[in-house]
Amino acid sequence: MGIRAAAVDGAEEGSWAVVDYGPVVLHVFQAKSREFYDLEMLWGDGKKIRWAAPKRKAKADEEE
Repeated sequence: MGIRAAAVDGAEEGSWAVVDYGPVVLHVFQAKSREFYDLEMLWGDGKKIRWAAPKRKAKADEEE
């Protein structure tokens, strides 16, 4: 999609990485780190936003 992160931190350690896209900050966890930090509880009062990946074109559509 051509979107680049402004910053990435923690990817070297491999248990928790933070990727900053400006208005969106992405946290990627291994299962044990996710359980330990429990961000859902910390940010539980935040606004929840439903998100779905954009639909990809079928391979036949891309060839036309």
